[in-house]
Amino acid sequence: MHDSPERQRIKEQEWGALHAFATERADARFWISWLEEQGFCEYKLCLKLSTQGWVTSPDPDIITNGIKTHAQIEQAHNAIAEQFESIEDIMAEAVSGNTVSTAEVPIRGDILSGKVDGLILSKDNTGADIAYLIDNKTPPRTKGREPFYSHRRQALGYAVAWVQSNPYYLHCGHTFAVIRNKFHQPREDLSGGWLWKTALTPEAIRDITETIDWVRTILTNPLLARDTPYKATKCPQCDFHKTQVCDRDSQ
Repeated sequence: MHDSPERQRIKEQEWGALHAFATERADARFWISWLEEQGFCEYKLCLKLSTQGWVTSPDPDIITNGIKTHAQIEQAHNAIAEQFESIEDIMAEAVSGNTVSTAEVPIRGDILSGKVDGLILSKDNTGADIAYLIDNKTPPRTKGREPFYSHRRQALGYAVAWVQSNPYYLHCGHTFAVIRNKFHQPREDLSGGWLWKTALTPEAIRDITETIDWVRTILTNPLLARDTPYKATKCPQCDFHKTQVCDRDSQ
């Protein structure tokens, strides 16, 4: 199976971003999605860089189904996002005192960069401003289980980028990272289907900042990169393992 032109374009774009970050180029950005990769298997990021990402999935049905589901979610989100033309419009609506609920919002922090699935801006019962940064994820199979560590890392990354670009919410408001069930219906209801919510703390900001520095370290020295702690179950699902590109033991 060959990757579609769109997947090839994304892989090329990601490799360029990884290379720019690893070589400390002045315009480098850290993709927030890399926080999920780092929380799952650090070595996978190193393989993406060393192979320029050109590993084709040997499971076309999984890829096709994933693309179809993502397209459905994105279509619903784009319908929500159409009411605002820019982040400035979103902020202006929030300043007017109205609750804002929108989707597919570009977020850029000091170096963090990504597009968050959902954003809700509102006020608490004291009048303080609240921001909810919402990331859609597949829920754990075990009912009641907390979302995966790697998923929580990515959600926190969006929250950190938000307060870096909107410091008012750090000093005078409240910011929360939220994980939402990606299959929740209706998809336009961003306030429903929440699996996990946590307030952004100074400790979490420091942790994410230190993780960014650590990722640059492992990209330049892959021997330091840690494997996934769930090798027996997760390695067989990885395209780098399936295509025998990964040179590490999966046991």
